[in-house]
Amino acid sequence: MNTRVISADRLTTDQIRTWSCAQRADGAVSSPFFRPEFTQAVAAVRDNVEVAVLEEAGRPVGFFPFQRIRGGVLSGDWGTPVAEGMCDIHGMIVRAGVESSAEQLVRDCGLLAWRFDNVIASQTPFQPYHWIRWNMPYMHLADGLDGYLRTPGKGNSSYVRRVLRNRRKIEREVAPLRFVPHTTDRQVLRTLIDWKVQQYRRLGTVNCLSPAWRIELIESLLAIQGEAFSPMLSALYAGDHLAAILLSLRSYGTLHGWYCAYNRDLRRYSPGIILLLEIAKAAPKLGLSRLNLGRGHEPYKLKMMSGWTAVAEGAVDFRLFKRTLRRGWLRTREWVRSSPLEHTARRAYRHTRSWLGLSR
Repeated sequence: MNTRVISADRLTTDQIRTWSCAQRADGAVSSPFFRPEFTQAVAAVRDNVEVAVLEEAGRPVGFFPFQRIRGGVLSGDWGTPVAEGMCDIHGMIVRAGVESSAEQLVRDCGLLAWRFDNVIASQTPFQPYHWIRWNMPYMHLADGLDGYLRTPGKGNSSYVRRVLRNRRKIEREVAPLRFVPHTTDRQVLRTLIDWKVQQYRRLGTVNCLSPAWRIELIESLLAIQGEAFSPMLSALYAGDHLAAILLSLRSYGTLHGWYCAYNRDLRRYSPGIILLLEIAKAAPKLGLSRLNLGRGHEPYKLKMMSGWTAVAEGAVDFRLFKRTLRRGWLRTREWVRSSPLEHTARRAYRHTRSWLGLSR
């Protein structure tokens, strides 16, 4: 096995074709975050996106996209997933039967460490380096909303039916609803971003959209349209007013929910959840079979999920002190999140996270 590291903007047509075929053949990497188009889009707004190309007999058999963080002569370079903090799921994209070593891969990339926060837990090379695991929920939508509700275990039916009652209620009390599966209206995107920033402020959390390149990335993605990879900006209107917006990424039949926000004036009706159910209802016509709900501890995800994908946080790190410190911090963070101390500890967590180089 030979590993060659190249800038993401230097991927050849043959390499992109091989990457695309490997991604589509492996259901574990069906998320659009594993598409070469996503890596290329990030590379267009960031100058440190690279790809390790795994080769056998001179032919590409696997790909490992990452971002290189320059650490200087003394500290050395380290790596993150592409679009760290925005990339909900990541890892390698390889042909079936290809075996690799995570340690050797990181060394071949010229890195002292590669940290991850949402690597697919089933990818065996990274399993010895997991620190924390959790489940990323999804909705199975191959049979639309009716099929989703009929099948045992496909979400919490009582919760979903309550949301459907809210749907009827908002139409009685406010205005008829109108669902737009995908719009390219830049004002809708701007409204989503504004609502999301306001949400971060209300919750006292880090504004994940504050770096200018992240907004630039989102805006550039809206221009991409294709079966293999495309954005889907879905909107729910109550009369003439926006009620909820969801920006997702799509790869064939898999839709990955990315950024969702709603009109606070209509929050008593749960418009964001209604929008998810509208997508579920339209899924067969849209050619969708699965909606990934993304990372997060929100109760609605647990109530609506059909199943889950195991993901993990950790690092392949040759720096013993950093590795030990970060592992202890992440475990402490998870303990705080599950305890009554969560809100009082949030401010201290934000300060410490920056010093440790953690994205969340």
